[in-house]
Amino acid sequence: MRNAINIIFVSIIISLALACKAQKISSANTTVLAKIDSVSVYELSENSENKELFWLYANFDISDPIIFSRKFNGPFDYTDFNYSEALNFDFIVEPYNSKSKYLSDDSFKTYFSFNMYEEDIKIIVKLNKTARLEVFPDSNVDDILSVNDTLLNPLRFSLVNGNVTSKQAFKDFGRVKDLEVFINDESKGLVTLLDTPYIQEFQIAGFFKRDDTVILKPLNFYKGEKYDLVCISEMKKCLNIVIHSSIDQKYDYNDVLEKISISREKQKKNKK
Repeated sequence: MRNAINIIFVSIIISLALACKAQKISSANTTVLAKIDSVSVYELSENSENKELFWLYANFDISDPIIFSRKFNGPFDYTDFNYSEALNFDFIVEPYNSKSKYLSDDSFKTYFSFNMYEEDIKIIVKLNKTARLEVFPDSNVDDILSVNDTLLNPLRFSLVNGNVTSKQAFKDFGRVKDLEVFINDESKGLVTLLDTPYIQEFQIAGFFKRDDTVILKPLNFYKGEKYDLVCISEMKKCLNIVIHSSIDQKYDYNDVLEKISISREKQKKNKK
């Protein structure tokens, strides 16, 4: 009898320890709640007649960006193009997981999965220094943007929380509940994400400039019914929609093309 009680006691202690490990502590003083990205969801439903991503994953070739929204994916053509639409983010995830198809700003069916009990999980976000090549071939963002240019204020992202390959997968796998947001190692606050397969967005006070680094640290989770794995499926910049207005006012598309052309001519002359 005593051995049975000891076993139960040890099991309770282990369960509490795992729960405490999954429930990580935040240094943030500010907490904001994410909301449904109504613009992306509306545009998505216009293109697909269904706004749930797991329906799209099952019924469409998701590599075709036309089924997504202009906000969530960016421009579908370049007839009315702003410089901001050539900009995108790089996403770096830790810890490395060979089974993840890592988050990308210019492709779909991407995801980052990790065990909810792992330590120091993070998504690192930086500005990709190479603009969209089909628009500005061989151009570097540093050649155009000033180091003091404000790209985002406030900081804003859109994402899909959870595994949306099917309704059952969404339930089976965990989802992120709380994210702590850092800019250059300074905590900006805690974001509570929604437990939904719809596209959601959050914004939090903070300036993001050309050379800044954003770190998103998942801290707490909505537990899956079957697995300890947690998943974030898609994360996008939406820079063409949410970028600070000064960027497109300062950097006219045609002026940028002209600057790139002049720069290339100088490079050719220097080589001679």
